Amino acid sequence: MLKLIEEIIAKFGPRPAGTDAEKNAQLFIYNKSAELTDQREFFAFRRIPRCPVRQTALLYSHIFRSTGAYWLSPVIAFAISFVNITVATLDMLMYKDILTSFPGPKRTSSNVTATLEPQAKQNPPCC
Repeated sequence: MLKLIEEIIAKFGPRPAGTDAEKNAQLFIYNKSAELTDQREFFAFRRIPRCPVRQTALLYSHIFRSTGAYWLSPVIAFAISFVNITVATLDMLMYKDILTSFPGPKRTSSNVTATLEPQAKQNPPCC
């Protein structure tokens, strides 16, 4: 397995999601797995080039700012905190894709899966 990973790294280099290098590496893995597995599939999904973790960190920084705003207006500070905590909770804990659904460019990426079906059950050798 390590040799296969080294081969992929040497042939395709960095493979950010949605790039041609990623697609070529996936086709390589798809074709290579034909020798060893019974079934292969691509699962496509959309992704945004921005990092949702950065957006979440931005939300949390707003929570700290709203704490400072408390001295000016407790109602506004509470509203900012409530919105930020709600969005962060829905996106990070409940997987609702709030942060990743913002408008902007999106790329299509995919995962490659391969299945090896079990062979017929064999009886163990007798003692």
